Amino acid sequence: FFFIGRFVFLLYNISELKSISFFQITLTFYHALYLDTSMAAYLLAFSFIMLPVYALFTTSLVAIIHKLYIIIMIIVFSIIAIADLETYDEWGTKLNIKGLKFLEHPSEAFNSVSNKFLLFGFLAVVLLTWLGVMLYDKINVIKPIWEVGRQKKYSFKNISGIFIYLIICPLLLFLGLRGGWQQIPIQQSDAYFSKHNILNLAAVNSG
Repeated sequence: FFFIGRFVFLLYNISELKSISFFQITLTFYHALYLDTSMAAYLLAFSFIMLPVYALFTTSLVAIIHKLYIIIMIIVFSIIAIADLETYDEWGTKLNIKGLKFLEHPSEAFNSVSNKFLLFGFLAVVLLTWLGVMLYDKINVIKPIWEVGRQKKYSFKNISGIFIYLIICPLLLFLGLRGGWQQIPIQQSDAYFSKHNILNLAAVNSG
């Protein structure tokens, strides 16, 4: 999903990429991997808690709560990704504390945005949300009972399965959160790699 948002950001600002080689532009996606992984690990922490609950009880309520959480996160990140397009156009940076302070006066923020961008932004958020939900549905294992049937109930009775999930998964989440084994956890500046500021900003995920 972050890949899609990054692609949209670069495509929207394609006029600034004319003097940059295609190879360097593609490096943006490589250098963004650690930050993307860290953010994904934060988001997966809730799923890590919900999956064993679902495995033990397999109730549709758990599946609905989990999907609602995912949809909310997708909508939030979609809004931020599209807002980044306008903030970069106005300030040459992505949405930050400056932009959040500007939102203390919503009427001023609303009036500063063109009707054309508002329409584009609304449609883009809807499209990104739809794509995000579609991707989620493809990989999701926490589904309502009417979709999977009780005979496909997930089980943690297998000892090896319990070990893998309760020991290995938290370790992987922890490594993902920190961005690796290094002493200092990953920071936003770790994604910066180019003399072209637009590529550095693109490498930082929205949110």
